[in-house]
Amino acid sequence: MISILRETHDTPEAVARALELAGGINRFREPNYRAVWGWNRLAWIGGKFAERDPATGALLREVVELRQEPKYPAVNRWHIEKWLPPDTNGRAATRAQQGSAPSTIAKIAKSAPTTPGPTTYSTTPSPHFTNNPS
Repeated sequence: MISILRETHDTPEAVARALELAGGINRFREPNYRAVWGWNRLAWIGGKFAERDPATGALLREVVELRQEPKYPAVNRWHIEKWLPPDTNGRAATRAQQGSAPSTIAKIAKSAPTTPGPTTYSTTPSPHFTNNPS
């Protein structure tokens, strides 16, 4: 069996507290900002992956699949993530009608509830960001 080891870190309590004091809390009483170690954040990524021989670098095979890969390319450092409310991007059904989702996803989105889902963090700049994050 192959075992893949990756470095993980918990956010130091002092850093988490400083981010909470600086950025405030959201409507779920969680900090608006959090620090995460790059290897701690994995995301599903689909595509064509090349598997190579570690000794020679020769191509062994190509595989089309979903994999959990690091969300951030710089994995050996801390990243600050900002919480954004679910409605920042509009309702899922509205986005689907505008053609931003494939038809299968659009059908699902139209029937999705409009209540907020789980907490979402993002490092994407938002037009809703202000210098008064309360």
